[in-house]
Amino acid sequence: MKNTSSNRCRAFLRGLTLLFAVVFAMGADVTVRAQAGQQLFASPNEALSALKAAVKSHDQAALSAMFGPRIRDFVSGDAVLDKTFFEEFSRSIDRSSKLEKVSDREYTVLVGEDEWPFSAPIVKAGDKWRFDTDAGVEELLNRRIGFNEFFAANLCQAYAVAQFEYFNGDDHDGDQVSEYAQKISSSAGKRDGLYWAKAAEDEEESPLGPLVAYAAADGYTARTGTTQTAAAVLRVQLQGAVPPGTKPGRQV
Repeated sequence: MKNTSSNRCRAFLRGLTLLFAVVFAMGADVTVRAQAGQQLFASPNEALSALKAAVKSHDQAALSAMFGPRIRDFVSGDAVLDKTFFEEFSRSIDRSSKLEKVSDREYTVLVGEDEWPFSAPIVKAGDKWRFDTDAGVEELLNRRIGFNEFFAANLCQAYAVAQFEYFNGDDHDGDQVSEYAQKISSSAGKRDGLYWAKAAEDEEESPLGPLVAYAAADGYTARTGTTQTAAAVLRVQLQGAVPPGTKPGRQV
């Protein structure tokens, strides 16, 4: 079940070949060209070739001209996630890319072997073609909402499993009572939370230990400043679960 969930998450990530992945290549301080309108292309194929070349070379000026001023709207605010998406997008578009005709005035770029649709379509502009950045922004937001919902659901499932393991595991506080953890991260030197750092390799793994390791492998550390670790992600996601002014339910 764990492998299935992981595979589904990875597949979902591959599906998010979003335009903000391209923005990562440009850096946070990109200056958008001041010319009116975006770069126009003679054909959809020319537009696709330009996109592939700019992504491969991290050509900031080319990407800026290609998508116009609204390219800033594609930044997610999570540097680790942006980096992951860009690297996946870059590999996928390098392996495979093709155009799918939607109408005489619109084409969709299909990226990678799984043919995931790029968020910004290529549309007719007079006798030329351009990337529809406005449509890309809207699609990006829809996909981001979907990803957040998917991620939140999986976090809730992970939290429930971790609490089940904690409840049925060792008596961590020595009171001979089975109980649920009252915090995500354990106090220093204790095991009163769902996560504790292992002092030795042969020590018992905490219920959230694998999730923290997974987050670290993806690039999250205490210095990333966003969703620092899996434990921090869970803490953020679970905030507000108990209404203000009320107390949590029974512990055992």
